[in-house]
Amino acid sequence: MLQKYLEWRAENPDLKLITGGNWIAPKFVSDRIKIKITGHDYQGRPIIWSDAGRFLLNEIIDGGFKDDIFRLGYQLMDQFILPEVERMRVEKNISQFIFILDTSAMTLRRALHFQSAQTRVKFVREFEAYYPEVLHSSYIINAHWVIMNIFSILRPFISSNTQSKINLFGTNEEEWKAALLEKFPSDAIPEDYGGTGSSFAAIYQ
Repeated sequence: MLQKYLEWRAENPDLKLITGGNWIAPKFVSDRIKIKITGHDYQGRPIIWSDAGRFLLNEIIDGGFKDDIFRLGYQLMDQFILPEVERMRVEKNISQFIFILDTSAMTLRRALHFQSAQTRVKFVREFEAYYPEVLHSSYIINAHWVIMNIFSILRPFISSNTQSKINLFGTNEEEWKAALLEKFPSDAIPEDYGGTGSSFAAIYQ
């Protein structure tokens, strides 16, 4: 896996510019794709929170910024997520993170946008190949029936190992809030989602 990752970096010299800090994402993209470290689980794993409904992938792709979605994704991994994972590896021998994705604002039109679906599949595949075993688990919340069906369609394109890490919850807030509060400290869950942590929505203001 490490060798594959090194080969990928060598074959893509522009990644050094992207992940090294010299590349700045177009505002049109960075204003839409945001993540936040909201805290850590009881073992020390960083919890990364995001809102898929606010990504507006269809608008980004239709605007001609498709490649920048991947560039920003790599940059966030290398400059934002992995340094925190490394810090916890040194402090607590923890080398994975947790990803929580809210899909409540994902409209039918956005969910069924074909190129957006292709982009999601490609990103998951590249993440599996080039950032192996760094994901401990993922929680997808507020998934309405369209998201549930799309996930079923995409499932064959996702490895069984990654599938086993995905916890999919529907729109029953009591159910997913109880599950998150059972797994994570209250202060690691934003107040917008039933915890006592700082607001996640504030990063879009």
